[in-house]
Amino acid sequence: MEMTVDEILREYRTAKDKRKAIGIIAELNDEPTWRIRDILENNGIKTGHRRVVRQKRTDFELLDYLDEQIRKNEHYHATLVSRYEKVAARVQRGKARK
Repeated sequence: MEMTVDEILREYRTAKDKRKAIGIIAELNDEPTWRIRDILENNGIKTGHRRVVRQKRTDFELLDYLDEQIRKNEHYHATLVSRYEKVAARVQRGKARK
């Protein structure tokens, strides 16, 4: 069943439980609830629901973030390399003795 925008608005306005009405209208129209909320809000009805909008990072902000992450991990990486080199040297000395 597909309702027109006017029918959706009428059903929502006459509903006793507005929160449940959004879910019911969404089910009847085989639509997600966010789409019903958008229809209502675009027609001047406040649903009391806030949608979180993620802000996209610019390329420069992303590069700055990645540089920061690399700097944080450089010391850790250097420590691991140093440990590996020490272990590798011990293994090589052990093989050379035999």
